[in-house]
Amino acid sequence: EVPDYLIEYFQTIYARMAELVLVQRASMLRFSGEITKVSQLSNQDVEAVSKRVSSLYKEYIRFVNQIYFREITAQDQGIEMYNKLHSCLQMESYIKDLDGEIEELHQYISLMEDRERNKKASLLNDIATLFLPITVITGFWGMNQISEVMEENGELSTGFIIQSLLLIIGTLCAICIIYKRKRKL
Repeated sequence: EVPDYLIEYFQTIYARMAELVLVQRASMLRFSGEITKVSQLSNQDVEAVSKRVSSLYKEYIRFVNQIYFREITAQDQGIEMYNKLHSCLQMESYIKDLDGEIEELHQYISLMEDRERNKKASLLNDIATLFLPITVITGFWGMNQISEVMEENGELSTGFIIQSLLLIIGTLCAICIIYKRKRKL
């Protein structure tokens, strides 16, 4: 004869425990599938993939905090059953693997974002290098001197010729620097 309280435990607590473990397992499989999908999107827009990874990471943290429990009951039999279910379904190894996969994906996306940021910074550096000689010459001789291009006899002024030559030389130097930097990469 089975005691009534034991039947009640199996119909309520232990059945819910089995449901919870199956939900945990299904959630892990879903997260693993989502990670696979997101990793295949890596050649698309970095910002869109980054948002998707952030959303996935947020959902995973919510899963760990709200569904994946270490212990769900104070009863010794319940604790033992829960641990046995976890061990049979290899939940600990799957959760560690899932942690690793999400962390690797997060690091990969961070690397892609850093590359995009570096490309933009390199472009800004190239623009600054190109306009530096112009800025220096303009600042050194002053803007009002460039307007005095012609001398009274109709020829180009010596100051304008010197400024123009320095401007051309500085611009060519900047272009050479940019070209050499690009060739190294």
